[in-house]
Amino acid sequence: MRKLDFWRSDCFLGVVVALVVLTLWDRDLVQSLERKAYDLGVQATSRTPSDKIAIIAIDKQSYIIKLMQLHQASQGGAASPKASS
Repeated sequence: MRKLDFWRSDCFLGVVVALVVLTLWDRDLVQSLERKAYDLGVQATSRTPSDKIAIIAIDKQSYIIKLMQLHQASQGGAASPKASS
């Protein structure tokens, strides 16, 4: 009677579920379920996007010029470098 209690326990069920998940982890089934769960979670929320979003792009030349200006300002210089095209 005592052995039957182990097979009916939550611990045994947890071990079985864990082994099944670990076995199927590398297959597309788990990844597909994960993506579907994420999609459902995103669809379940109804937040509106903020209007305070800004997309900023900085090219390398502008970044270098700005760094040179900051360096000169920290050194006490007032002249700013000119961009060369």
